[in-house]
Amino acid sequence: MSTFVFKTNMFHVLLLFSLFSSDFGVPRGVSSLGINYGQVGNNLPPPEKVLALLSSLNINKTRIYDTNPQILTAFANSGIDLIVNVENEMLGVVMDPQQALQWVTTHIRPYFPATKITGISVGNEIFTSGDATLMANVVPAMISLHGALVQLGLDSYIQVSTANSLAVLANSYPPSAGTFRYELVGVISQLLQFLSNTRAPFWINAYPYFAYKDSPSRIPLDYVLFNPNSGIVDPYTKLHYDNMLYAQVDAVVFAVTRMGFGELEVKVSETGWPSKGDQDEVGAALENAEIYNRNLFRRQMKNEGTPLRPNQRLEVYLFALFNEDMKPGPTSERNYGLYEPDGTMTYNLELSAISTTSSTSSASISLTSSATQPSSFGIRALILPCKQVVMAEGTRSQDTKRIEESIRQQLEALKDIKEWMAGMTNEVITWQSFAADVIKRFGLNTYDHAMGRLTKLRQTTTVTAYQEEFESLMTLQLYLLDGDDVGEEIEIMEKGEGTTIEEHPQEEPLISVHALAGSVSYQTMRVRGKIKQRVVTILIDSGSTHNFLDPSVAKQTGCSIQQTNPLWVTVANGSKISSTAMCQQLEWLMHGTPFQTDFRLLSLGGCDMVLGVQWLTTLGPIIWDFTNLRMEFHSKGKRHVLRGATTGAIKVIEVSRMQKDLTKTKQAVVAQLFVAQAMTEEVITEPTIMSLLNNYSDVFSEPAELPPQRTHDHHIPLKLGSNPANLRPYRYPYIPKNEIERIVKEMLAAVELAFTTLKEAMTTTPVLAMPNFNKEFIVECDASGCGLGAVLVQEGRPVAFASKALSAKSLGFSTYEKELLAVVFAVTKWRPYLIGRHFKIKTDHLSLKLQQRITTPLQHKWLTKLMGYDFDLNYRSGKENIVADALSRQHENTTQMISMLMVISMPISDWMIAIQKEWENDADLQRLIEDLKREPMTHPGYSWTHDQLRFKGRLVVGPNTDLRTRLLQSAHDSPLGGHSGVYKTVSRIKRTFHWTGLKADVRTYIADSPDLEAIVHDGCGEEESNSHKKAKKKKKSTKKQLGGNQGWP
Repeated sequence: MSTFVFKTNMFHVLLLFSLFSSDFGVPRGVSSLGINYGQVGNNLPPPEKVLALLSSLNINKTRIYDTNPQILTAFANSGIDLIVNVENEMLGVVMDPQQALQWVTTHIRPYFPATKITGISVGNEIFTSGDATLMANVVPAMISLHGALVQLGLDSYIQVSTANSLAVLANSYPPSAGTFRYELVGVISQLLQFLSNTRAPFWINAYPYFAYKDSPSRIPLDYVLFNPNSGIVDPYTKLHYDNMLYAQVDAVVFAVTRMGFGELEVKVSETGWPSKGDQDEVGAALENAEIYNRNLFRRQMKNEGTPLRPNQRLEVYLFALFNEDMKPGPTSERNYGLYEPDGTMTYNLELSAISTTSSTSSASISLTSSATQPSSFGIRALILPCKQVVMAEGTRSQDTKRIEESIRQQLEALKDIKEWMAGMTNEVITWQSFAADVIKRFGLNTYDHAMGRLTKLRQTTTVTAYQEEFESLMTLQLYLLDGDDVGEEIEIMEKGEGTTIEEHPQEEPLISVHALAGSVSYQTMRVRGKIKQRVVTILIDSGSTHNFLDPSVAKQTGCSIQQTNPLWVTVANGSKISSTAMCQQLEWLMHGTPFQTDFRLLSLGGCDMVLGVQWLTTLGPIIWDFTNLRMEFHSKGKRHVLRGATTGAIKVIEVSRMQKDLTKTKQAVVAQLFVAQAMTEEVITEPTIMSLLNNYSDVFSEPAELPPQRTHDHHIPLKLGSNPANLRPYRYPYIPKNEIERIVKEMLAAVELAFTTLKEAMTTTPVLAMPNFNKEFIVECDASGCGLGAVLVQEGRPVAFASKALSAKSLGFSTYEKELLAVVFAVTKWRPYLIGRHFKIKTDHLSLKLQQRITTPLQHKWLTKLMGYDFDLNYRSGKENIVADALSRQHENTTQMISMLMVISMPISDWMIAIQKEWENDADLQRLIEDLKREPMTHPGYSWTHDQLRFKGRLVVGPNTDLRTRLLQSAHDSPLGGHSGVYKTVSRIKRTFHWTGLKADVRTYIADSPDLEAIVHDGCGEEESNSHKKAKKKKKSTKKQLGGNQGWP
């Protein structure tokens, strides 16, 4: 126990600080903690006071849910990192790159960099909103906003992301099983790709409170409140989790990593605990909110990471700063705030105690805490003991002098203590006795409650002074800090026994379309198995949440079927089917290994059993090779390898066999082959036309040189003294640039086809009338439920037609908006025809003719596109507007396709008929065929299948010399043959045909070819040239006729 000599002229015992000026709030070094500043209230303080409140808490990060100009202006030069938000209803607008640039120029550029804007959150919890339009718009909107930041040079300072609900996960327990919901994988993949390209974080709104509220009997309260508890251990990673928030974050990290983006940082954009709730909101209480947020503050001050990423601090934004009285929903939604709107704390977080616990100072924290201090002090203060500067025998260190100087600066505010201390002697006293005397003298225990001094407050001077004193009391917090020897702080922790925590969310059962159809996709694998000696087809499908068994299989195998309440299973295409029974702990074999699990009974189309995520999660780590259809895992200490079954080959069967097989199987593809004869029509040219072409051959012949010099060449005259246009090329951000390059590459293949089509359209007899710009144009337009149609008319004749299908977003428009959109579509489509001249618009929607108020931003946008045109809008009844109406409805699907007949037509050469006649007429071939019919193995290499004689798969050609000559001509003289040499010609024929002496026949045929010399001298290959020379040489010595029925067995 330390002692000291007290001197009346030394005042270095107590140092008083205001909460707003002390270093004992939230420490300035904690850069991972932020707070959400909501504004859905009618009694919130102005932004200037909010800024002062944040500064007092030393919180330097905040997030708002709009771009309130008052807040952006007030936060200028404050040093606070600010994240702003694009409202959900604005996503459809900022998808347009120009609108996104306008938004950034209006809402960001005027305030940056004075206001330290570090992020833009595009919408909030879009993927779980159920709005398909918003889900489709969010990533394009983010791309457009990032592109605008790039153009303005702000992309290196401001990141673009979106806050997601934890409900985007299909699984979150254990954390290593974290996966995204099947129906969100496509759009989530686009989001992750964008975040990876721009190095932006993935933001998640994680609330352990919701998990506890739904399952309070299964989840320990200490686990979700960061209190001491046994926690959980992930069975696969063996990582230990002592709180649910970190487990939820790591589940998101695993889900992101499974998508191939393990480098992304995951940040918590919202987390908190309500201090009040309705009767059915279990856990929403003041005490729980205080514990959760205080413990979260402690964790953040340590700059902790999650167990999966211990070296990467977890950035967290607490929800929320204020209780917002105008928020809809249950009571808890209005009670997440640390502060009431009047500036008083909802509960005491004891921030000073939290900060000092994490400090490296030797001082500890006593349990003395108050919301006020005695009025005799005359100053709102913290009482800090300076034990380290109290030295026996009056000696002082350099730190003593520094702290003593700080004390002297406070003397004017310590008059009451000074007068009391002046009466003390120089006797040696203990620190404990001195602290006790101070407390006894100034009665700190009298003011334990914040209302104590507030009720005694009276106006004695000016109104301004009274108001300042009142405001100081509303925000005051007092703590008495003493030395190590005063006593130790005792923390009692209840260590419970190990608890198994089930954090499974209540998932909606889901089955993929592939599982119902039995088809194999990129995320499924088909294997064979047995249930009680019955062979079953099993589809392992990661897109299905549960295990399913066909009811017919369950009955045939005698499984124990239990009736249950109807369970509606959502198919990936959006439809729902019902399951009313299940088989518990059904045992089956795969590759000789027994497995056992529960199955729901559901009618399956193309397989007998579906093993979904319910079974896959029990296997632990899985190595799944979809390319080679191989799956490896460990179960019960053994290594198991499953190999998927490949698709069987197509077989030709008889009609009777087909009918029999269709009664056994549930799914089959039937194709029928038949001969389709193509009719060729000879082109006959009229003699008069040929005479005309011959007489003017110089006109119709292909040009061989440039056009002759004209007396007047057309050019664009420039204004005298003007310079050629020199415009800076338009630059795209790199993300749209990559997409544009990809589209261009896809279009290159179609350029030639498009040019040919255009040439044919321009050179054939036109159906449409040529436009006459001296006459009036009429635009007829109409809109249907799924498309837009328009026709440009002049003097009753159509000049152009146009139609367009409505996008998913436009399908939700009202009839008035669709008809107005049709007008805008037609006018902008034919702008070159209509701009600068008067024209008429005819529509069958009378409301467009009448004076209507333009109410929505979208209607304003369309109206601006019609400005600058001179037109009259006329009404035309629907019966008369049939052309535009038909064009608007051409995208409708009037009937549902029930079945489809596909015909594959292919030309069959008359060679096949000639070859078949050879088989019928040649006696040797007939004997060969009869032998093969009786005993297929009598003649090795030969086969008779499908009424065709083949040798090693090639058609056998009879001794007919003319037929062989035709085949040689086709293989050698045709454009496909290209007058190749002996070896290439032989190789080409042997692909399809076979006869004895083929090579000799080819060599003789080429040697007799009249163009041999030309081929040799025109640069054919050395090998082919030598072949020709040998053939000619052999021709001189002997001549061998083609044919000869030799060598047949």
